[in-house]
Amino acid sequence: MSWSEPRYDENGRFSVQAMILEVALRGSQIPRWAYYLGISNLKIIDEADTRFEQFMRERLAGCETQLRKLHDAGGASNTEIAESIKDIFGGLVNARVSEGKLTLSDEEIIGNCFVFVFAGHGTVPRLIAASVANLHQWVYDSITSVLGDRIPTFDDYDDLTGVLSCIYEALRLYPAVYMMGKHTARDFTFALPRCDKPVIIEEIFVKKGTPVHLVLIGMLYDPQAYPDPESFKPERLLSSLPDRTTVTMTTAPCGALLAI
Repeated sequence: MSWSEPRYDENGRFSVQAMILEVALRGSQIPRWAYYLGISNLKIIDEADTRFEQFMRERLAGCETQLRKLHDAGGASNTEIAESIKDIFGGLVNARVSEGKLTLSDEEIIGNCFVFVFAGHGTVPRLIAASVANLHQWVYDSITSVLGDRIPTFDDYDDLTGVLSCIYEALRLYPAVYMMGKHTARDFTFALPRCDKPVIIEEIFVKKGTPVHLVLIGMLYDPQAYPDPESFKPERLLSSLPDRTTVTMTTAPCGALLAI
């Protein structure tokens, strides 16, 4: 596993990653007439564009063949087949197979998929990459120390502490909800530091059945628990995974009937 993947695969063709890079990030910024100027770099982009379209048409034809067999077999309804498809590409192809003449063309399906690929591949990752550039190698090393060159499995989840700490730190900064509503199940006494003088601890008695609103933003941005709380510092959670995140860190509602 390395930062740099080869541009061409074992068959001498553009890899999917290279196609996305050349077509989405560079080809979209160049006018069509420029490709006729004989510039070598533009020839590479043009080749990637051609290969991307060929790649998508091959996948489209294969997916359509499989879906037509399912529909012709008659063992499942159109609704059941549609619900069994878990990806957007398959959903678009299935819509064409099942809806008759007025459906999406090859170009329209490829265009929609290209937008999805570009939106997911070229925006969020680069925003994250630019904002936390200092953490790239740290996360990368934490992954390779566990996986080496092999593909991850579910059993590796708990061992990928660098990745997990980044996920939990992101949830701390941007929790799914900002407040939780609860009712106390018994009489309880809170021991809380004063806002003006945190070194002074005050006790607050709460009677059973009292509505309590827990403000997650305040909890997760508490400088006593998380120094410099507005900064993205996943290493702060690394030493205490998984106990800290599963026991003392809450970023979403919990309890009966509060699943989201």
